[in-house]
Amino acid sequence: MRALCCIAAAVLVALFTGADALGAKVGGREDVSVTVYNNDLGLVREIRRLDLPGGRARILVEGVASRIDPTSVSVEVLSGLRDLVLLEQNYEFDLMSPAKLMEKYVGGSVELVTVNPETGAETSRDATLISMNDGPVYRIGGKIHIGHPGRVVLPEIPGNLIARPTLVWLLEGSKGGGTV
Repeated sequence: MRALCCIAAAVLVALFTGADALGAKVGGREDVSVTVYNNDLGLVREIRRLDLPGGRARILVEGVASRIDPTSVSVEVLSGLRDLVLLEQNYEFDLMSPAKLMEKYVGGSVELVTVNPETGAETSRDATLISMNDGPVYRIGGKIHIGHPGRVVLPEIPGNLIARPTLVWLLEGSKGGGTV
């Protein structure tokens, strides 16, 4: 369903930097207005066009200000889709750090690399990262290993890592077009 989404009749956010500070992955801006207040605060009213499937949908609105107050964000139906309900709204932002990357890989396969200090030769072995509470815990060959003297190599950036400030909405509504 096509929808037009209004972010904020009362969105109080920290001032953002850069032209794309409020760019949405799910749709382009239809309209935006900003009111600047003291103390690095601003009110942003933005309308975005979204393609929403019928039923429940998880919508990612990427690139919001990193200091946004997510409790101040409101989603308002502008026309049609009167049965659209915002079930859940979360603010997610995983700062890219070694600890956060490892945390997102718990349960996944990693490569452990050790360097021989005398020869400089590297050896690697596959492991499963089973925990990151107070340090890494690995399963290697059926045994549990705590920590590792070398470095950890991840195959890729985890898909569940949200590296940019993002509002995550869980919406529910019937099929059909409308303006939100």
